[in-house]
Amino acid sequence: MYGIVGIIGSFVRWIFKGCKTSFKDEIDGNLKPIFISNDYHLENAVIGYVTITILISIILLVFFA
Repeated sequence: MYGIVGIIGSFVRWIFKGCKTSFKDEIDGNLKPIFISNDYHLENAVIGYVTITILISIILLVFFA
């Protein structure tokens, strides 16, 4: 539903968990949500949007500051 943003969020979450869970479970949302009730995909999308915003900000600061 959230596309590439959800996949980026799943990847970041998987890295923060220390790669202890299955990456497929992270993408499919088979794990228990933590901070948004009952919607694992929305959590991954939020993490993905935050990650993309931080990366774009860093790129802009490096090349245009």
